[in-house]
Amino acid sequence: MRELPFALLKPVTCADTPPSVELWEGNCFQLTDLDQIWKDFDPKDVALAVDLETVDNRAHLLDSLPVTIGFADSRGAISIDLRSRPEAWLYILEGLYAHSTPLVGHNITFDASYVYRDCNKITPGEEVMRISKGRWHNWHSCTYAMYKQLANEAFFGQKYGLKQAEVDLLGWEEKGDVELDAWLCDNGYGKWTTCKETGMLKAHAKKDEMWRAPHSILGKYCASDCWATWNLLTQVLWPVAQRFPAYIELHQKYWMHLTRWLIYQQLGGNLLDVEGTKKYEQVLLAKQDEARNNFFSHPDVAKHVEDFNSQCIAQV
Repeated sequence: MRELPFALLKPVTCADTPPSVELWEGNCFQLTDLDQIWKDFDPKDVALAVDLETVDNRAHLLDSLPVTIGFADSRGAISIDLRSRPEAWLYILEGLYAHSTPLVGHNITFDASYVYRDCNKITPGEEVMRISKGRWHNWHSCTYAMYKQLANEAFFGQKYGLKQAEVDLLGWEEKGDVELDAWLCDNGYGKWTTCKETGMLKAHAKKDEMWRAPHSILGKYCASDCWATWNLLTQVLWPVAQRFPAYIELHQKYWMHLTRWLIYQQLGGNLLDVEGTKKYEQVLLAKQDEARNNFFSHPDVAKHVEDFNSQCIAQV
């Protein structure tokens, strides 16, 4: 593991494979089997890591649907295929909300926007103030934000994405998404090229099409991201955060609240005072005219304007 100039964060070496990985799809499970995810959650695990894979990545588009959801904690990791069991999606949202299960995601602005939209049956374009009264899950933290907030003394060009954090903070080898990338390229969602130096094939996958991959591949990818997120929180970030109660308040009370309002804005848009905007346009135009007149009438400017105009007239 390379040495990194962190003042607070202490990189660790942890297992890159969960104690168990379960891939659920089709009729291999009953909806009530999902209850174990929240009912058996141990508060000592701090939070339940969650990750979503979706069609597109814009929750304000109603045809942007979640296709896979994954979870991880000390028990291991699990991913559920929502394409073959779409009814599981709302069942999961209701269960997590009813038990107030603490959730952590690496980018909750993305994950929580789908959770919030579908838990409250939000239609894009609805008034933000109505949306803000909806049910909000117990989001404990966002590891991407915590990483940036606790490592802001780090180094130039630092990256805070989950894949880089796996290498820099968790001690994992940089493996890449080999199986997923290969499937995408083999199925027309990318291309293979040959490396001139090594002669090896290299995959250039279109990651925005990854939702098309079968659950046997996408589910493992999702479960791995959940496992990384949970370890990043519990092994690296949370131990540091606990030393600074004021920081925890800042992150959980203020930053997370800001994220919540950002999601409302993304789903409902911004309300505009059209008449007020038109009136203010006239105010700005008047100020613009006043500023122009003051500039050209200033003694240091006016004399040059007169000289310029005289030259133009002489040339004519």
